[in-house]
This record gives sequence, C-alpha cells and structure tokens, in this order.
Amino acid sequence: MHHPEPEVLEALAAGSLPAADRTTVASHVETCGPCGAEVEEFRLLFAALADLPRLAPSTAFADRVMARVRVAPAPAIVPDGVPFADRLRALVPGKRLRWALAATFTGLPIVTVGAALAWLVTHPNLSAQALWIFATQRVESAIAVAAPWIMEQLAATRAAGWLGAFGRGLATIDPGRLGVAASVLLVLTGVSAWVLYSNLIRTPTRERHHVSYSF
Repeated sequence: MHHPEPEVLEALAAGSLPAADRTTVASHVETCGPCGAEVEEFRLLFAALADLPRLAPSTAFADRVMARVRVAPAPAIVPDGVPFADRLRALVPGKRLRWALAATFTGLPIVTVGAALAWLVTHPNLSAQALWIFATQRVESAIAVAAPWIMEQLAATRAAGWLGAFGRGLATIDPGRLGVAASVLLVLTGVSAWVLYSNLIRTPTRERHHVSYSF
C-alpha cells in the first residue's frame, strides 16, 4: 500500500482513527520505518502536551477584558423602504462646522469663476473670442508635441507587438475561414447577451415566497 497521509498517522497516534482503517494502517506502520518514526513523533508530542500544566483564567479576567473594549457607534443605515425625500434629508449636514465646510467647497468654484470674470471685465483689451483663440492654439500646440511621443511610447509596448502579430496572423488566414469564425463569434456573442439579459436585467416572473425575503 501507499504511505498513509500525515493526518492519518496523527489520528492513529491520537487513537481517533476509525476501527475500519486502524488495522490496515497499524500493520503498515509496523513494517514501514519512516511511517513508524512519524507515528512515534506524534505520540511523543501528544504526551508532552498532556504533561503541560492546565491554567484557568481568574474570575476577574473577563471583567478586565470587557473594561478595555470600546464599541464604535454603528453607521446610520437608511432602510430600503424610506422615501427619497428622507434619504436626501439624511445627507443634509446637522452641525455648523459641517455646514461651513459644505458652503466652502460649494462656493469655492463660484468665487473662482466670478473672480476670473471680474478680471476679464476690468481689461477691455481682452475678449472671450481672443481667450478662446489663445486657448485653442495652446491646446493644438500641446497635442502636436505630445502626439508623436505618445505614439512612440505605444509602439514600444508589448501590446503593440501583440497587435502587430495578431494582424499578421489574420493576414495569413483564408478569408472564407475568417468569415466563418466571425459568424460563429457573432452568434456566440448574441447568445451570451441574451443569457446576461435573461438572468441580470429582465425582471423574473416567477412567484416569490416569504422565504425569499428572509435574508
């Protein structure tokens, strides 16, 4: 027979191996040196653990542990049945500091845009059309400079090499076979879309039982 698993040898040493397997495993251990040594190591380990003193915690141990436990407040959970207005009301800040922070973050973009418009009004030589032309020219210049570098970096990536190899591989395939493969892929895509729609999007029409809402 094959050598028993360590868990089987451990159960034999602990005396918890079922009687149906105990005789077969014991006969193997008697004739197998490595397995017999492993069982002996388990027995020595169990004997050493049994000789260790058994200590019980004091009566005040639980009280000291619970005195150090700090329970954090549970986050507010809005039930599913709460109306939409109550959901919005739960998001409204309830303290002055929160109101101040909300007003700051909300008003900062408005103040920034207002300051920019005021600066434009005080400079009659500037116009919205001139600023638009200036911004458009700067964007076009940036794209003209960045586009070659981006294309060079993309061409040096592994993905570009894979795409090139894939394109060369497609060029060697017979157009007829390629059309058949495309048709099969299209059919499989349609079937997959229908399965996803049937199981994830479409509302099930089967009856619901009370046990469905127990979780």
